[in-house]
Amino acid sequence: AVYLVGGSVRDALLGRHGYDLDVVTEGSAMALGRRLADALRGAFFVMDREHDVARVVVRQGEAHYHVDLAGLRAKEIEGDLRARDFTINAMAVPLRPGLGELLDPTGGLDDLRRRVLRAAYEGAFRDDPVRIIRGVRMAGAFGLHWQPETEALALATVEALRGVSPERLRDELFNILTLPSAASALEHPVGQRTLPLILPLDPLDLEGALEPVRLLEQALAGAVWVGAPYGEALEGYLRQTLSVGRERRQLLKLAALHLGCGAAAPQKAEETARHLRLSRREGIHLRLALQALDDPLWRAESEPEPLSIYRYYRQVGEAGVSGALLALWAWPKGSTGERMARRAHRIIAAWFTQKGTLVEPAPLLSGQEIVRKFGLTPGPQIGALLEALREAQAAGQVHDRAEAWHYLKRLI
Repeated sequence: AVYLVGGSVRDALLGRHGYDLDVVTEGSAMALGRRLADALRGAFFVMDREHDVARVVVRQGEAHYHVDLAGLRAKEIEGDLRARDFTINAMAVPLRPGLGELLDPTGGLDDLRRRVLRAAYEGAFRDDPVRIIRGVRMAGAFGLHWQPETEALALATVEALRGVSPERLRDELFNILTLPSAASALEHPVGQRTLPLILPLDPLDLEGALEPVRLLEQALAGAVWVGAPYGEALEGYLRQTLSVGRERRQLLKLAALHLGCGAAAPQKAEETARHLRLSRREGIHLRLALQALDDPLWRAESEPEPLSIYRYYRQVGEAGVSGALLALWAWPKGSTGERMARRAHRIIAAWFTQKGTLVEPAPLLSGQEIVRKFGLTPGPQIGALLEALREAQAAGQVHDRAEAWHYLKRLI
C-alpha cells in the first residue's frame, strides 16, 4: 500500500498549490522510488538509506517537482500518523487507481478547519524539540492559533533546543524568515522563547529585535518600489540564493534581528554566521550589510554626491543594497526619516541603474599602460593611481582615455 501523507494532504485541503509530494509505503521506499523515477523520467536520490527515505525529482519546464518517499514508521499507517508532529500533518490518503478515503486518526481535519495547531501526541516535542520551531513557522504560515495544551508543552520543552545541532536550528529559522510576516510568527510567546536558543545574542540585544524585522517586511511588501526603474531588478536581488535554499531576503531579515546590537551589530552578525554554520559568502554579506549603516553618507547633511556613493559601494559591495534597505526603517519618521528614505532609494537606484558608470566605472587605462607611459615602478602607487582615476570617473571629472591621461599627468 502507498499513501499520500503530511503536508501534501494538508495543503490540498487548504487549496494551496505546491511542488512537493510526501509519500509513505508499506514496502521499500528505495525500490518504489527507483521505479517511480524511471516511470516519470526523473532523477532518483537516496536521502537516508538507514531509515528508507528517498526522493524523486521531476522537471517540467522551469518547475521542479519533488516526491519524497519513506517507509512506514510503524506497523500500520495509523501508527505512522499518530507519531507525527502536529495533527494537521497527521492525515493520509491511500493512493490507488484514484484516491481513497481520508485517514485522520488524530482529528487534523477538524483542527485545520478551526485553525488550531495541536500536537499529534503528548511526547511530540520531547521526541524532537525542533518541532517547536516548526510549529512557530506553521502557525505563521497558515494563520493558526496554538492549542493551550500544545503551547504549554512547547514552552515546557523549549530548553531541549540547546541540544539540537546548529544546522537544524538554522534551517528551521530560515524557513520562518521565508514568511512574509516572520516577525508576527516570532512574536508569539513560543517564538520569543525559541529565538534566544537559536541566535547567540544576549537577551538585551534581542529586546525589541522583532520591530526592525516587522518594519522591514512592511517596506518589502509595500508599494515603495512601484514604478521605480529598478523594482524588478531589486526583487531579483532579494530572491538570489547565496547558499543552496537560502535567499538574500531571508539573510536581510536575519541582519535586521541584529540591529538592536548597535555599533556591535557587524561583529555580532559574524558570530551568528559562525554559530549557524552559514556559508562564507553569507557571513560576509551579513556583516557588510550592517557595516554599511556606519558609512558617513548616512550622517551627512546634504544629499550624497556621486563620489560618496562610489566610495560606499567600494567598501561594502553588493551588500550596500541590503544596507540601504535596512536604512529605510533605521531612522525615525518625520523630516529626518523621509530624507533618509530618499537617500536609501538614491543609493539603491545607483546600484541597478548606474552600475557601469558610477558604482563600478569601466577601466579606461590599465596599470601596465601607466607604468610604460610615466616610467613608474609597479607597486602600490599604481593601484593608488588607478583608484584615483576610478574616483574621478565616478565624480564625472573623467569620461574617456584622453581625459584619463591628462588627469593622471596632473596628479603625478
